[in-house]
Amino acid sequence: MVSGCAIDIRQNSWIHWLPRISDMKPRPARTFDYSRAVPGVDYSFDKLGETDNRGYMTAQRRGVNVGDYILLAPAGVVNKYRIQKLEYYSSPNDMWIAFLSKVGK
Repeated sequence: MVSGCAIDIRQNSWIHWLPRISDMKPRPARTFDYSRAVPGVDYSFDKLGETDNRGYMTAQRRGVNVGDYILLAPAGVVNKYRIQKLEYYSSPNDMWIAFLSKVGK
């Protein structure tokens, strides 16, 4: 048995620099514009069905988070999607796949 291993974190001065969760404000949702990007080159979007307003998108860009919006215009009409689920790849580390749902119309 090792004695003296318990550490009282209140004694560590650095712990006071950490923000309290109650003080942290959620980041506002951002919109990423892929309306001028080339489908199949700059990103990939696969709808779940012909009439479904949901699908999976793969692209490369840092800073994309769940709750953010994506603008796509594969047929010339701009559609807005919200990121419902998101996973980043390990390599390259800025590549991600997201489950999107259409917002609005």
